[in-house]
Amino acid sequence: MKQLQDADLEMIGSEFFTQYDSYHVANKNESFGVLLFEKDHLQINRQNHVQTALEYASIVLILHSQVRIANQQMAEKYKASFLEDLLLNNVKADLEIHNRARLYGWDFTNGGLAAVVDINNIKKYFIDQLDSNTNRMLEEATEIIFRHSIRQMRQTFPQAKYFRQSDLIAFIISVPAGERETLADQLEQTFKRLQKQLSHVSPFTITLGIGQYYENIRDISKSYSEARVAINLGYSLQWFDRILIEIAMKLYRLKHYKA
Repeated sequence: MKQLQDADLEMIGSEFFTQYDSYHVANKNESFGVLLFEKDHLQINRQNHVQTALEYASIVLILHSQVRIANQQMAEKYKASFLEDLLLNNVKADLEIHNRARLYGWDFTNGGLAAVVDINNIKKYFIDQLDSNTNRMLEEATEIIFRHSIRQMRQTFPQAKYFRQSDLIAFIISVPAGERETLADQLEQTFKRLQKQLSHVSPFTITLGIGQYYENIRDISKSYSEARVAINLGYSLQWFDRILIEIAMKLYRLKHYKA
């Protein structure tokens, strides 16, 4: 049994199922795990009291898992609320920002920028009359894009934080001053990888809007606003499936205006 306690999950999944009796714990919608017992110590079919004990153990495990999941969901909700406050400039005191960040083990002392992934033109599908199948397809497409976006951003920037909205996901990226020279190239390479992945799994394209980097995280709302402006200008110019930076968009508008 000591060997079982020290085993990792992969070993339990392959080796130990042949060495131990098992009892699957699940409800109608979800599997919560497996109870393992020493071989031949249980004769479930012959002992009703053993079956009853296992069922009670399963109920306890399911309730514990559901409470843990509910707590995790609540924690994620509070994190999302904090990030939304940052991006929308609802938190103006430096002390409050850093105190709240520390509650989640976050460090924003290096400032940051906002990078926003927008799903191009998905909103127009929600404006038209929708049936349940189309709505489900759009929700699944959004989830796929968000999931791949999070994975790619976290691969390049492990400490990136994200806030999800209906058709876009905003990332707060904070890096030390010495690493910022390569930040633009890192974002470009990340976007290219994400583009390539999504071309195989999604009918939608994306735009990555990037705001300026600000030394004080209190100003991240400015970076977020700049990223959103870049995306909105992209819609005006029908520029999709690319990276847009607000400063570059301003220069373009200036040249276009003079012409």
